[in-house]
Amino acid sequence: MKNIKCYYFWDKNLITLKNSFELTLNHFNENISTVPIEFEYNSTSSNFGTLDFRNLMLEKTIKIRDIIKAGMSEGEEILISDIDIIIYGNIESELLLLDKDILFQKENKQGGVNTGFVFLKCNEKTLSLWEDTILQISNFNKDSFVNEQFIINNLLINREDLKFGFFNDSIWAFSNSPMPNNILLHHANCTIPNGQSSYELKVQQIINILNSNSNDLRDEIVNIIQVNN
Repeated sequence: MKNIKCYYFWDKNLITLKNSFELTLNHFNENISTVPIEFEYNSTSSNFGTLDFRNLMLEKTIKIRDIIKAGMSEGEEILISDIDIIIYGNIESELLLLDKDILFQKENKQGGVNTGFVFLKCNEKTLSLWEDTILQISNFNKDSFVNEQFIINNLLINREDLKFGFFNDSIWAFSNSPMPNNILLHHANCTIPNGQSSYELKVQQIINILNSNSNDLRDEIVNIIQVNN
């Protein structure tokens, strides 16, 4: 299998999630190379629903647009990932044949895409999707919260030229309940602060899923993510 680059974004508030994501991705997948990108925006927290979160997502969306544009000359196929993710096995077989322009995680059984783990072709169609997402985010008041995933879901409704599909359920987001057997990837989403921070909720969720599944790196993961908890 050819080497595939995985781009992901981090800031100081979530450094332990970055470290656990990198540990598990590298351990199970020798043909996927990591490309960490530190956010320039200086946030005070990464809590979902905050203006800090909005600004981080806008920066992320702009940087993804630039990554796609840079990869178009070589027709690259790339991964874009959040860092609140734990890998449980080799996911390279899921990336062997990309017969769509883009693959997403399933958000839930009712439908919808999750933008936390994406495999895409760098082409005009995926570039256009991210350019339109940036434009729509920019149309919102700067003091208003907006989520890029919500915008992308709406844009895909009328995107007949863009062929998109879904990973199978083993590439799993927590919102897509129930948890399947033999997960290969767990995305710790659905962490709206409720007296606890998004980070604390992610740590709890990750540990709960580790306790329900076998992972060779369990103890190392727990030691990493509990540093700030």
